[in-house]
Amino acid sequence: MKKIFQLITLLFAVFMFVLAYLFWTDFTKALEVSNHALNNMGKVLAGRFMVSAMLAIFAAWYFDAKVLAFVFLMFAFMALADGFTYYAQNLPHFPHTITGIFCLIVAALAFAYRKKLSFTTTKRS
Repeated sequence: MKKIFQLITLLFAVFMFVLAYLFWTDFTKALEVSNHALNNMGKVLAGRFMVSAMLAIFAAWYFDAKVLAFVFLMFAFMALADGFTYYAQNLPHFPHTITGIFCLIVAALAFAYRKKLSFTTTKRS
C-alpha cells in the first residue's frame, strides 16, 4: 500500500511540475491545459494562499524541524520566484522578495535550533 501511495504522489508531483513549467513558459497553453480562465486567476490565487496558510498551520501543529524547514523553504521558493519575476520586469518586487527572505530565515532557524527546541527528529513510519 505504501508503494501505491508513493507512486500516486510522485505522478501528481510530475503533473504539477509540468503545469509549473507551462505557466512559466507558455501562459496561454497552461491556462488551457489546467482548465483555468484568466478572469478567475484572483480566486485561484486565493485558493493557493489558503493552502499555504493550512500548510503553515500543519507545520506548526506537527512541530517537526524537518517539516517546518521544508514548508518554509517551499514558501521561500514561491515568494522569491514571484519576486524575481517582478524584478526581471522592473516592477515592484520588495513584498515578495522580503517574504522569501523571511521564509528562508524561518527555515534556517527551525533546522538550526531543532535540538534546543525539542523538535521531533526521529523517523516516522
